[in-house]
Amino acid sequence: MATAIKGAVIAGEKGSTVDYYRKCEACGYTSSSKYNTAHLAYKYRHSFKCPKCGNKQDIEINVD
Repeated sequence: MATAIKGAVIAGEKGSTVDYYRKCEACGYTSSSKYNTAHLAYKYRHSFKCPKCGNKQDIEINVD
């Protein structure tokens, strides 16, 4: 089961792939596009620049 630690909202899981939406913790922006991880083992880390406020947001997803 995937858990978003920060910067993401989990949309679903299929096997070892997790679908998620990007979320800015500073302004609350949530992307309308769905992203996915390919073959996630334990932890996924990434970052993005929020298009609304310019905040550099880290993404962290754990899989139990």
